[in-house]
Amino acid sequence: MRYRGGTRGFDALGYHSADVMRRSPGSYPLGGSGDRYQIDRGELVKEGLRLYRDSVIMRSIVDRATDILIGTGFKLESLSKSSRLRRRIEEDFAEYSESFESRGQFSFADMEVQVARSLMVQGDILALKHKDGRLQFFESEQITHASANAVRKKKAGISVGGVELDSYGAPTGYWLAPYGNSGIVEIRNAKLHPAKDCIFVANLERYSSTRGTGRLIPAYPMIHRISSVCDSEAIAWQLLSKVSFAITREQGSAVAYSESEAESSADQPPDMAGRFSEYDEGLVFHGKDGEGVAAISRELPGASFPESVRMFLRLAGMVAGLPLEVILADFAKTNYSASRAALEQTFRCYLTQQRHLKRTYHTPVFTNWLDRRIAAGAYPDRPDTRRHNWTAQEFPWVDQLKESQAMASRIQVGISSQSDALRSLNKDRELFLEQRRKEVEDSIAVAEKLNADHPGANVDWRMFAGMPVSKQPVEVEPEAKQEEAQANDSQV
Repeated sequence: MRYRGGTRGFDALGYHSADVMRRSPGSYPLGGSGDRYQIDRGELVKEGLRLYRDSVIMRSIVDRATDILIGTGFKLESLSKSSRLRRRIEEDFAEYSESFESRGQFSFADMEVQVARSLMVQGDILALKHKDGRLQFFESEQITHASANAVRKKKAGISVGGVELDSYGAPTGYWLAPYGNSGIVEIRNAKLHPAKDCIFVANLERYSSTRGTGRLIPAYPMIHRISSVCDSEAIAWQLLSKVSFAITREQGSAVAYSESEAESSADQPPDMAGRFSEYDEGLVFHGKDGEGVAAISRELPGASFPESVRMFLRLAGMVAGLPLEVILADFAKTNYSASRAALEQTFRCYLTQQRHLKRTYHTPVFTNWLDRRIAAGAYPDRPDTRRHNWTAQEFPWVDQLKESQAMASRIQVGISSQSDALRSLNKDRELFLEQRRKEVEDSIAVAEKLNADHPGANVDWRMFAGMPVSKQPVEVEPEAKQEEAQANDSQV
């Protein structure tokens, strides 16, 4: 993207670039897309990757958020009318999922985590469709602008952030560049690929955005501050561990200068700068009248340090939709109601992100595979063949007993339904009923076989289906009484 005005130096300002631009007269993006982050998007991506690599705070937030978002992975559910076709589609896609990407190093479930992490840290990721049905993934920094050679030959059209646009602003292609031998993106070898051959997954903040921005970018300043505060406290603690007393002496500067040594590696002026004193065990101080020794207070870290860090972490986690308790994995200072309220807001936030991931990543990947299979004649070409759903892992409950009792009470009084309850657990009702039907049938079959092998045992099938069983044993009437009861019934 091209800019007018005082943009020089913005590439070194990181996340401050957006604010600087607002305060810099004469600086504005050409075209008015309003993508403030585009001024320094490359630096922001680098900073996000560096923080994820080096910062325990950044890595904890990203990994916790990814774990909540993905969990054990999304499960494909075919909604075809034919149960046999549903089973075939699900089994075939599961087989394809194990080797669906071109490098052969990641399964579909592995790439779910990679894609979710890329959206949080880098903002977008792209998958290029190959003729053999596999996908080649390109990192955010590989989606680059047109090469100089393409511009000279006038092969590049309206391009914003590596995305070619038509007159309506819709993407028509993406400029993708490979990594070179040194691991650096080779822009000179960038090639334009049609949009129909690409699956672009991104966090688009605005309607006019062409590139995604990492969800955690607003938290970068806070993460830097937390790291700085922790470093300062650690350094102060280290200093105090080596210094026990403060000495007050007459003409202290002159005495200290004579008792210290100059740092040999530096050319220092004739003053105290760069001088030091080092002792193996300690020193003996011979005091005069008016001189004294005072012990240094060791009250570090300060009393407010833990709470300050907790508040900083709470603010940093807000961007990712994570409460402090989840970031620290510590619920000791909160009660059930507060924890439940915080987790409900978190899960609601991640339900929205799951819906976005299903629409922009899961469904396009599945559709690309399914269309090829239909074209090859593996499945019938009809609407119900393409109908499907993605079921994510259910979110964990704070107290499973209380949650299940409350859900059962709502269903019993008629203010909720079983469908609502299952939907809150990210479960499909049709699939659930099918699973329960199979479990009940299997349980009945097991009980019947046991009763046949052991006459009079009267094994209740419900115990195998996880259903409550009556505590009172079923009384078995003698054969004579049964015949008498049947005779009385016939007379009546």
